[in-house]
Amino acid sequence: GYLLHAVALRVGDKGRDKERQVFTTAIASLLGGANPPPGAQEFLLRELQCAGGAEVVKTLGGLLEKPGIWEHALSALVAIETGAGGPLRKALAGAKGRRRLALLQALGAVRDATSTATLAAATGDKDENTRLAACWGLARIATPACVEPVLKAAAKAESWEKIQVNKAALQLAENLAAAGKKDKAREACNLLVNANREEDEGYIRESAERIIAGL
Repeated sequence: GYLLHAVALRVGDKGRDKERQVFTTAIASLLGGANPPPGAQEFLLRELQCAGGAEVVKTLGGLLEKPGIWEHALSALVAIETGAGGPLRKALAGAKGRRRLALLQALGAVRDATSTATLAAATGDKDENTRLAACWGLARIATPACVEPVLKAAAKAESWEKIQVNKAALQLAENLAAAGKKDKAREACNLLVNANREEDEGYIRESAERIIAGL
């Protein structure tokens, strides 16, 4: 295992893309069947998380419903990021419970803009963790279409959830500003200021105003 990991690190060096693809494709060919056993496949998936690229995305996508190893395949896809959106969206279509939540989190982690509408719909889910995952995902994607669902979720949320959604809204504004979408960042901040008028919400107003001042 130590030797295999050392190889994964070595082929990941700059200028060794051909060797890396040979290595990762060979590892990917061992995944999904009865042998090697799940424990060994978990280890191999961790090596793909370290060295994998677009060449193994399809294989990893096919493992997202595989009991025992789907979480490791998901982690590898998030680490690779490029091209991961398609397999993640496909797997989400039939996912429920913990796996659905993990896939929604992953779509946000890889900033899959195509999933904006899906995440927006999930901000109204009956499960609090799902709603929060959707808001944070939209904050990372940070397109103009992300503003309305996150601010609506913030308006509906209460207590601890409201604090977390407001934080996501501030992060969304910062990411919009960093992407050059200053008008939308200002709009989001102004909405936050207007929606948080209570005394204990002063930190939200101050944070939003700081973002506006920096635009």
